[in-house]
Amino acid sequence: MSQGEFGTSQDDAASVVAQIEAEESTIDDGAGAGGHPDSGLRRQIRELGALLGQTLARQEGSDLLELVEEIRRTVRSDPGAAAARLSSIDLTTATLLARAYSIYFDLANIAEQVERSRDVLANRAASGGPLRLVVEAATRA
Repeated sequence: MSQGEFGTSQDDAASVVAQIEAEESTIDDGAGAGGHPDSGLRRQIRELGALLGQTLARQEGSDLLELVEEIRRTVRSDPGAAAARLSSIDLTTATLLARAYSIYFDLANIAEQVERSRDVLANRAASGGPLRLVVEAATRA
């Protein structure tokens, strides 16, 4: 078993990430047979989250990644228990946890911006862009 930069077993970190990815793959994102409009965005966010999880495990250890996932699951099922768990965490760990969530939401926002840009470009390509629409409107008038 090889050791990570911070003494964390890379095999342990990989197993935590694999477990998270397995849980995430079972979540129904509504894509179904017809495809959900946001399924691509959701997939990208899951992929970015998995990469962040790998980075957290590699840099800070699998314990932090496990805590991030514990809080995520607990907030969904029992917000009061999550609040109690968060109040029992030391300041250093709470700071790392807050940074992990902050980075996750930054990545999710970036993924959404990229997806919106793609949508705008696709709409522009399909319609010919705003200049074409103005010219068409002017010629009809």
